[in-house]
Amino acid sequence: MFTWNFQYVSKARLTETLNQLMINSEKGDVLIRIHTAIHLKEEAVDLAKYIKKIVPNAHIFGTSTTAVFFHGKLLPNQCVISVTLMDKAKVDTVMIPAFDKKTKDMISGSELCDRTADYINLEAVKLMLAFTTVKYREVSAFVDEVNEKYPKVQMIGGIAVSSDAFEKNKHHTGFVFDEKTWSDEAMLIA
Repeated sequence: MFTWNFQYVSKARLTETLNQLMINSEKGDVLIRIHTAIHLKEEAVDLAKYIKKIVPNAHIFGTSTTAVFFHGKLLPNQCVISVTLMDKAKVDTVMIPAFDKKTKDMISGSELCDRTADYINLEAVKLMLAFTTVKYREVSAFVDEVNEKYPKVQMIGGIAVSSDAFEKNKHHTGFVFDEKTWSDEAMLIA
């Protein structure tokens, strides 16, 4: 596994950087993580679509944030992109609703764990990256349930948030995204 991390400056620089990396997805799966404190929801999805055109076989995983860590500094109003080329690992990504579509009620951590297992074979997973938003309040129950039912799964992740500077709605709770869509009511898993 090899990872490159870089700060997003522009689409032109992004294209140049990704082309210089000469990412060969035939050597292994590619996971591209985008953590942004500068993009609105639709802009973030547009960026993910743009990256997907350059690296078509990549799995895209994005979160909003209030700031990013880069080269030992906390940077507000920036975006960091991480490209990981796997040697042996297989990557799957899925965005799972954390709220019932009909009732709009939050689903339990236990049910979200079960839904995750419906999409991904958690028996075979060694590492799981999971992000949701502040809006979902059952994160601890979800983590506890995964730990209990799938003790071999190592989890990392967090809660996506957004800067109030970019959102007119002060109650905005962050979002997760990929190259297809964004959500403030889902958990994004890789």
